[in-house]
Amino acid sequence: MTKYGVVLLSGGLDSTTVITQAINEVDNITALTFQYNQLGHKEIDCSKLVAQSLGVEQIIIDISSVKNIVTHSSLIDPNLCKGSKINERNQNPKIPITYVPMRNTIFISLAAAFLENKILKAIETDGNPSKDVSVKIFLGANIVDFSGYPDCKPDFFLRMSEALCYGSKLCTEYGIKFEITNPVLNLSKGQIIQLARKIGAPIHLTWSCYEEGDLPCGICESCLIRIKGFEKAGIEDLSPH
Repeated sequence: MTKYGVVLLSGGLDSTTVITQAINEVDNITALTFQYNQLGHKEIDCSKLVAQSLGVEQIIIDISSVKNIVTHSSLIDPNLCKGSKINERNQNPKIPITYVPMRNTIFISLAAAFLENKILKAIETDGNPSKDVSVKIFLGANIVDFSGYPDCKPDFFLRMSEALCYGSKLCTEYGIKFEITNPVLNLSKGQIIQLARKIGAPIHLTWSCYEEGDLPCGICESCLIRIKGFEKAGIEDLSPH
């Protein structure tokens, strides 16, 4: 069986752990990294280092034009960062202001299009057999994310898999289904870090901070989660901090 896969590689702890594990699960793996006008461009630089370290093909997809329609997130609009705590409490206590409208829906759709295009070309142009093919989209979503983000919940990924099947030639004509998999979904940050060390993931190259700079701010929510995770794991964070 030929196993195709893409990993949505952000340059953070979770996706770096996932791609390191995915390398051993699929034959044909590609890292997809999205430039969506996020404030923290450092994560893209870190994703490049991770991909190079693992020897994985990486494609950086520039969708920064979404800034014309997607702005209501503190990861995109610097004015929201200043009052994010107030906004969280007053507007919606369940979904943080760091939520980017439809981000995972957009990312997964583009990842599926990339895979479908590659496999259809292999079947219809190169003459490769359509039988015994598997297709996986790997994400680094975990319990910390889906406690607040609607597009990180298990039900969302299940329904997205179904939608991709209904809307793709790959599934409707060839019977090849998309599988969206989240290997670290139910792990705590400390458990992810322990897994990363066990499998040799280059997490020393990763970036978690919401802010832009040479060093992490150490006070944003993402930095605090990372710090606590390393403490729980009993492992020293060797990244610059």
